[in-house]
Amino acid sequence: MLVKSLESKMMMREGYGVILGPNSVWGQFSSDGLVIYTEEGLESSDNYSQYEYLAIEKLLGLILQVQDYTTEEIMNLLEENTLNHHPLPAFSIVNTQNGKKTKVGEISNGIISISSPFIFPGNSSVIPNLPKASITISLADGVTDPGSPDFTYLALIRQGNYFAFRVAYQSNLLQNFNVRIQSTDCGATVYNPSFSRACFSKLKDKMGVVHLSSLTDSICYGDIFDFRALGINVPLVSDGCAMSMFVNKSTFPEFMTVLKEIAYTAGILPEIANIFGWKNVVVIQRPEWAQNAYNVVVNQCSSLHINIVNNQSYYFSGTYTIDQVDAYGDLFSDIINSKCRVVIALVDPYSFGSILITLYDLGMRKGDLFFLQPYRISVTDIVVGYPGYGDKLVELFQRSLTVHTAEWIGNYGQTMKTQVEQAVHWSNFLGFSFDQTMLALHGLDYSIIKGDNLENFTAVNENIRKQKFVGVTGTVSIEPSSNSRSNFYLNIFSVLPASNSSEKGDEIVGNYSITGIQRFLFSKIIMPDGTTKIPSDMRINPIDCPFDYRLVQDSSNGKMIFLAIVAFFIILEIFLVIFQLRRWKLGKIEDLKEPKLMKFGDLLMMIILWVETLELISIGPDMRAYSRIIFRPIALFSPDWSGPLDNTRDHFWIEIYIVISLISFMVCSAIIIQKRLSKKYSHHLFELAELVSEIGVILLCSIAYIPLSSILLSVFLCKESTGDSITDSFVCNDCYTYCWSGFHFSISLLCFAVLIMYLSLVIYFQPSWQLFHPIFNVVINPKTAVYKSAAYFIMIGINKNIHLVSEALQGLVYSIALLALAFIYWKIRIYNYPRMNMWAIFSLLAVIWSNLVFSIHSILDRGNNVFWEFGLAAGWGILVVAGMILQNFKFPSLLMTDKGIELGVLFKFSMGSKVCAVEINELKKQPKFHRHMQKHISYAEDQNLINSKISSERVEINSQNNSIPPKCWEVPN
Repeated sequence: MLVKSLESKMMMREGYGVILGPNSVWGQFSSDGLVIYTEEGLESSDNYSQYEYLAIEKLLGLILQVQDYTTEEIMNLLEENTLNHHPLPAFSIVNTQNGKKTKVGEISNGIISISSPFIFPGNSSVIPNLPKASITISLADGVTDPGSPDFTYLALIRQGNYFAFRVAYQSNLLQNFNVRIQSTDCGATVYNPSFSRACFSKLKDKMGVVHLSSLTDSICYGDIFDFRALGINVPLVSDGCAMSMFVNKSTFPEFMTVLKEIAYTAGILPEIANIFGWKNVVVIQRPEWAQNAYNVVVNQCSSLHINIVNNQSYYFSGTYTIDQVDAYGDLFSDIINSKCRVVIALVDPYSFGSILITLYDLGMRKGDLFFLQPYRISVTDIVVGYPGYGDKLVELFQRSLTVHTAEWIGNYGQTMKTQVEQAVHWSNFLGFSFDQTMLALHGLDYSIIKGDNLENFTAVNENIRKQKFVGVTGTVSIEPSSNSRSNFYLNIFSVLPASNSSEKGDEIVGNYSITGIQRFLFSKIIMPDGTTKIPSDMRINPIDCPFDYRLVQDSSNGKMIFLAIVAFFIILEIFLVIFQLRRWKLGKIEDLKEPKLMKFGDLLMMIILWVETLELISIGPDMRAYSRIIFRPIALFSPDWSGPLDNTRDHFWIEIYIVISLISFMVCSAIIIQKRLSKKYSHHLFELAELVSEIGVILLCSIAYIPLSSILLSVFLCKESTGDSITDSFVCNDCYTYCWSGFHFSISLLCFAVLIMYLSLVIYFQPSWQLFHPIFNVVINPKTAVYKSAAYFIMIGINKNIHLVSEALQGLVYSIALLALAFIYWKIRIYNYPRMNMWAIFSLLAVIWSNLVFSIHSILDRGNNVFWEFGLAAGWGILVVAGMILQNFKFPSLLMTDKGIELGVLFKFSMGSKVCAVEINELKKQPKFHRHMQKHISYAEDQNLINSKISSERVEINSQNNSIPPKCWEVPN
């Protein structure tokens, strides 16, 4: 039985070398060279029956010999023939020579002695180079798919398995065994039940102890059920099957894979979309293929606030083929009509190829769709299965992104990759077949070391699962509770276009590590349009345009007109600055030297400083794709309000009307302020109107200046068109509005006039708005304020033009402009408060640093790297620390605050409005109330006592109880 078992497992073959064994193996092998060890006196037996007869005869002879012995003599005999009372039997060594047994030596008292020469196979007296015992491993290396062309690509990938066998042969793995590979051509890509079952039936007794299964999910699924039906009880190790269903260890205890399951990689896709700023996606699914993956994607989209825009009641109920387009017409119409560019495809590879062809036939072209795949698949892979459709597949799928378990990791991985490419000139997916083989070999080697029977499926299966080793895909191990990989890295691939697909099919553009400081690291990513600019998630931003988006082209005329308009307003700004400087003859401001009680205006001045800093960052390049964590909050202060609001189509024009209304309000406010009607007419409505006008002008001249100017300039921005004429260009924010004709021409003239008026008023009021009320201890240098307003507008105009050329160049030019402004701040103090003047310069340095880091990062194409984010944060941190040190040692605080003072009362008192007596009394109760504030309240009270007559405008009589309300005083200016 021993020999038959060895033969059936291909571990021993008759006549294959020298066989060492007990006398019982005699008769099972007839070749010369058999070496037998047997008890002395039994060597003449020719079969097992003779062996037993001679053994009994020898035992009876021993009994007859000692039957007359006394007890003492028997004990002496035992003493002579035992060591520590353990018998040491004598053996004869017998060699088969010329078909007969010849005694060539003996083993006595544990010592071997050879009395005559051995004869080895081939009638030779020389010891042969004996082959090792064989262990058979079956390998799914077939290329046959019934009814389809041979899938020769699989044979190429299997080179990774053969390479692993060669590496193992040179190492200590299974060093005393010869690994025999049993090829199984029972299906390549699509499971055919009848073909597969018949094929494995013929190979049932030759499958060995482990099966290296296919890389396609369909074949893996078929292998498992065919093996169960045929009683082939061996572990299956896969290098590619990653369907969620395979992960269940209780359902498929015989299966394991060196990949991370698709449910995990699918969960990465919404995160990638979020990094790229995409908030709308289409999700197509085949539930029975990746239901768990779909659930993960839906949950991830929900947590990241990403909208799934297509109808999720539409899905593929099986493998999709091209001829099923009518059955899924609603599904495809829903995808196309959604106008969403980003598609997460949770379908099998064969269905995916058919889906691409159908979408092309329905009118989709390059750039219309951007696919995110949870497994690696390239143009090369798809074209193999769809001969004749290559052009369609390439056009739609090129430069999409796929996520897959990484291979060729670390120094060992790179060394092996070099050797593989030298041997077969290919490396894609070979790393997984390499580690698939090594995992099985490590498990078998461990089983032999433990002494487990290789026919024991349970023991071998668990031993393979216990392995943990460094492979070419990183540290390889299987999760204890599932069939999936536990240690892993992920690569993000960009699908190469046709010109490159014959070489490698795709390229790595990013990495994902669950244990890294930053999980995602991106390098240069080329989009379908051939640039690195990340497209919007919707094809038309996200409105339905009245033309085919593929007709859109750059409008050089539109860009030139916009440049001319910006140049005009810059010249106007310079003229207004010169006029204002001559008109006011603005001089220097006196620094604060004595401590002051902080007023509401001082707090307002600080808020303006930091809001303008965030607005300045937003004017520059869009850095959200670079670091969404840092720049997403800053986007709320984007100059055109695109961060917090949707500023496309109707919303855009609503913004324009709001801006025009605000500037109209500013014109009215300017008239009210200039006329000072409250001095002519002592009515509280005129006082209120002046107060509202003054506050409005303050805000419109400061924090509203950048967004209002930017939004008005957007009306003239027509950088794309559908033809060669200037009237074929359309507004960037509304593709329904064609430029320089009809409505756009009229609204452009209005906005042109409004912008002239607005810039004029801002320059006019910049030196004086802080003098409206004595609510400011901290004031701006009037000359610097005028310079600052002009500089802000110039930066807006230049950035809107340079942005059309290069964001990296935009960042560099913008940094130079900001550096010039910082120099002006330093030479001509912007504030009379030295500490705040220091922070104004530091805020500009922070904006400069962020733009320089972004520009260098863009030029070097280093992707979303933690190094750059760390550098950005480190620069900001250094500025903050330096500022804190400087203000503590060189710029002491001159603004004092009293804790507990109610801000509402402080605001009303500071702004010069009427403050009621009860409010003053409450204010006076505050601890440590400042003497400066007490002086003004005393003054107001004295004035009220002098003016004994209370005018009817200041006092109202309650008709019910005829009582006088609390008295209110005017706070003096």
